[in-house]
Amino acid sequence: MIGISNYLNYAKEHDRRLVHYDGIVIYAPEFGPLPQDVMFLPQAWNKKGDFEEFMVTALSKEDSKLYQVYFQGIRWIMPDIVEVLKSTKSVKIKVGSKNTVCKATYATLTFDETPDLEKDPEVTIGTTPTKMLPLMINSNKLIVRLQDIPEEMGTLKLYQPIVW
Repeated sequence: MIGISNYLNYAKEHDRRLVHYDGIVIYAPEFGPLPQDVMFLPQAWNKKGDFEEFMVTALSKEDSKLYQVYFQGIRWIMPDIVEVLKSTKSVKIKVGSKNTVCKATYATLTFDETPDLEKDPEVTIGTTPTKMLPLMINSNKLIVRLQDIPEEMGTLKLYQPIVW
């Protein structure tokens, strides 16, 4: 386990390019206290008005896309991530055709965008097709695009809840 301050020192010493995005984070707690993946919509919120209204507005935009982000790897840098998630304010929404109850919150995700110099240029990773995902926020039914996170956004390293 590295810890946040140790990782930040490592990133600085090794010229890692860390980028922070505020946005909506959605995950299914039914799969255990630490989700394997989360869905993320980078979107700034001024915290005026209701969080559910903000989500409906943000997710209703024609160009909005939820990104599927691998999340479990964060436990090596943030050993207390399960407790952080438990204490994070969230609302319940329904996701998918089976109306799976999920938690939605607002947070800053930090990604390491540093290019992988050891990556073989001959090997390409195929992109998965964009899926259309039904969401229910209160009584609002939405259909949102879901896709894997673009490789250029990097690897998730930190999760920081934003108080709202």
